[in-house]
Amino acid sequence: MTRIELETEHEDSEKVAGAVAPDNTDEMETTVKDGRLVTRIEREDVNSAGATADDYLRNLVVADELFDAL
Repeated sequence: MTRIELETEHEDSEKVAGAVAPDNTDEMETTVKDGRLVTRIEREDVNSAGATADDYLRNLVVADELFDAL
């Protein structure tokens, strides 16, 4: 089992969490803690965990860019 925890800062972490939530898989959990977005990924192997983390980080970039454009 491979576990990854990502902690990121955003201007409005609640909004970003809501924007990326539909793409979260059953192996992911996202919460907002102390104004930061905390996401835990748990997958069977390191390659799957890495691919999930990569997809998730790309989604965060898109969400941030979208909110910045509004």
